Amino acid sequence: ATTDQSTTTPARMPVWAQKLLKRPLVEIRRGISFGYDAPKEESSVVALTVPSGRYIDIRWQLNPTATAIRGSVKQSSSFPGYATAGMSYTRMPRGTESCPAYESTIHVQWEHSIDSSRAFDTDGADVYLLSNGDTMEIGYMMLRGEWRMFKEYWLDGATRETDTAYVAMELVGLATDNGVSEEGEKGEKGEKGMVIRVGSYCQGIFQNTEELWVERWKVDETGDWKMDSRSTRREDATLPCQWATGEERKLGDSTELGNRVWRVVETSY
Repeated sequence: ATTDQSTTTPARMPVWAQKLLKRPLVEIRRGISFGYDAPKEESSVVALTVPSGRYIDIRWQLNPTATAIRGSVKQSSSFPGYATAGMSYTRMPRGTESCPAYESTIHVQWEHSIDSSRAFDTDGADVYLLSNGDTMEIGYMMLRGEWRMFKEYWLDGATRETDTAYVAMELVGLATDNGVSEEGEKGEKGEKGMVIRVGSYCQGIFQNTEELWVERWKVDETGDWKMDSRSTRREDATLPCQWATGEERKLGDSTELGNRVWRVVETSY
């Protein structure tokens, strides 16, 4: 049996549960392994999650010409890597008298409402808290025609007090002469988009039936926001990442890029 995180009072949770359920969250992957192989890292992976469960996960291959991981995970036809966004749901094991719950583990599911592979599915894994504070994610994926166990190793990228600040935006409609089109009516191409900023990281993703664009921004050593050069940004700035990194954004604030309207749907400010 499991219990939803929203029904449990954080103060009553053990310390390990408070750490695993902490949101907002910046996760930086440090390795992945299949079966019982040693872990290795061939991608630059950052996942951002805000308290509601909204998340953006962008994965760029470090060596786009390498063949080692091709066929092992889903890939995008738009860029050398893989990216998803949507909602995540976290549950703690509750256990029974005859079968006590495991400690230091939770189960997480991710709904891919935006998916560079266009699978738009839901996946899940068990997440374990390691003794050094990092986490290990264990699940199963299809690898060359058969289901294989995988293990991903993550560290917490939010190390400063200011890393608790967050903003989440969504593409809410098209600008019209009468304001904004009804939510969900995003044109014939089914446009979807999300931007999340947590602390010193910001990621954005936009998708329609023809295109997919991703951006990652990070505060550099001088304190300025810089866009990762691997971002698939167009000259007309499809994604409002730079706007999201500006002054404190309030709930309901919006900006327009082209004829698309983006709105702040969650924020700590």
